[in-house]
Amino acid sequence: MIRIGADDQTGSQMTRQSIRRRLEKLELKQNSGDKPIAVVYQSLDDPDLYYWVGDPEKLMTEQDALDRFEGDHTLIWVTYRKDWRGHEA
Repeated sequence: MIRIGADDQTGSQMTRQSIRRRLEKLELKQNSGDKPIAVVYQSLDDPDLYYWVGDPEKLMTEQDALDRFEGDHTLIWVTYRKDWRGHEA
């Protein structure tokens, strides 16, 4: 499981678009024999809910996402923090 964070201060960290592009490329690059990659994003409206880029309308809890993807996928988590310097992943 990989967690990637981004702050909501433009310019201080990678932009959300930059993160999204890199993660989409990573999802497409799947080595044979490896589990496929699923990127799970934290909702900007509710920090306790997440969505998968393949179904952005379906919000789920962290446990729901783990139950759905963890066995068959390598998960990458994208979370957002206002105080990203004071937060440990």
